[in-house]
Amino acid sequence: MLFKLIFLIMIILIFIFYPSTKFTTLDKVLAEINLDTKFVPTYNVWCSNGDATHSKKTKVKTSHCSCFVSYICKKLNLVIPSPPEYSQYHLATKQLQWLNTDDATKHGWFKIEQNIPDLYYEAVRLANKGHLVLVGIKQTHYTNGHIAIVRPSNKLKYFITNDGPDVITSGIVNSYSTSMKEDFKLYQKVPINLYDKLEFYYNEKI
Repeated sequence: MLFKLIFLIMIILIFIFYPSTKFTTLDKVLAEINLDTKFVPTYNVWCSNGDATHSKKTKVKTSHCSCFVSYICKKLNLVIPSPPEYSQYHLATKQLQWLNTDDATKHGWFKIEQNIPDLYYEAVRLANKGHLVLVGIKQTHYTNGHIAIVRPSNKLKYFITNDGPDVITSGIVNSYSTSMKEDFKLYQKVPINLYDKLEFYYNEKI
């Protein structure tokens, strides 16, 4: 009886304290994504649609995070470095470098510059408003380049603080929803404090 009462109280608290969200254009686009047969790791793919190809000219098989971001941006009519103008090789790093330029700002991109964990809360808040929010890390001696999309969510602040926002990503492992920490730890070359090196950007146009 006591357990049932505690469980009921927990459910009520979740409904009270979860931030409210509305169904946005971003929600709609992400809901239509197919990561089971598109952008599949270990295959060469076309960034334009995520389909596998026998052509090896893309030079990338391991993961397709930046291609996936490019695809979503095109769905939302947003500009970001993409093939064929940019090679798929180290594309995530090229995208992050570009996002920190005046040209990116002209296209609606802005860096989220707050301290952790406020940085995480702001990323989720903006995603819940329907903005496309990206989180990424550049290629270095210590990390492989990677970029992912912050999902709109009702995740409690406690879990955001500890695990970061939830992301949807095509990478070494494709995931419709996983924590930022679970996703990005796959891209460490050596044990380091990875999370203070992550960069967050959002687009004000959507």
